[in-house]
Parts: sequence; structure tokens; C-alpha cells
Amino acid sequence: MGDNSGTTSSANRPAAATSADEDLLLKNFFAEVSEVERDNEVNRILSCFKLNAFEYLNLPFDSSVDEVKRQYRKLSLLVHPDKCKHPQSKEAFGAIAPLSFSLRNYLFVNSLFPLILSTRSLSWCNRSAF
Repeated sequence: MGDNSGTTSSANRPAAATSADEDLLLKNFFAEVSEVERDNEVNRILSCFKLNAFEYLNLPFDSSVDEVKRQYRKLSLLVHPDKCKHPQSKEAFGAIAPLSFSLRNYLFVNSLFPLILSTRSLSWCNRSAF
């Protein structure tokens, strides 16, 4: 019937070219989604209550030290000023860094506190035996 030599269709393209185009489209799509996620995370961090480190890191209050480390790493990679184009990414990144360190120290000390108390009570019991 008609000659399709002047038009380009996906049926006439080689499979490798179609696959490459799809890969490029998929890569661009994920880059856009990732940028939206980064922007949303920057906005969430900047709107947090200033004295609640758990809220900054988006963690429950009973989180472990390892969970704090993992979440901090994830968030720092997400909102790092070199990777995030949001104009306030530097402020968001600067807000989570000291909080993560202080929260890890707080959780570590609190995990040792019961051990210190039990050791102290044992040493007082042993002293009274002498």
C-alpha cells in the first residue's frame, strides 16, 4: 500500500536503539523523581521542630544507634548540597549533621546507664559484706 520510508516507527528501528531510548527515558524519569524526593526531604527537615532530633532524622523514639547511623547516612546522601539542587539543601544538610552525632551519643549513654546502675548496686552490695 503506502511507502513508510519517510516515516520512522518503532517497528522499523533496531531493537538496540529502542532499548537505549527506553533506558534513557527511564533514567531521566528516575532522576526527576529523585529530585522531587530530595526537595521534599529538604522541606521536611527545615520544617521540623528544632529540639527534636528524632523528627529531623524521621525516626521513632526507640531507635537504636545503628538505626540512627543508617538513617543519617541515607538522609545526608539525599540532601547533600552537591547532589541536591534545592536552594536550601545546605541548611538542611547542616541541620542533620550535628543532631545525628548528639543523638548517637545520647542513645549510647542511655544504653550504658542501666549497666552502670546495676554495677554500682553490685559494688555497694559487695562492700557491705566486708
